[in-house]
Amino acid sequence: MQLTLNKDIQELKHTIKISTALMLFKNGKFLIEQANHFANLSLNVY
Repeated sequence: MQLTLNKDIQELKHTIKISTALMLFKNGKFLIEQANHFANLSLNVY
């Protein structure tokens, strides 16, 4: 995920939360549901 400085502060915070949640999930510290909740995302499974 690439960060750019032309984003507003809210977009930047959201990007950091998503990146952190993904890292914690990949390292086995979060379940997928925990990562989604942490990053304020919804989990759509079909």
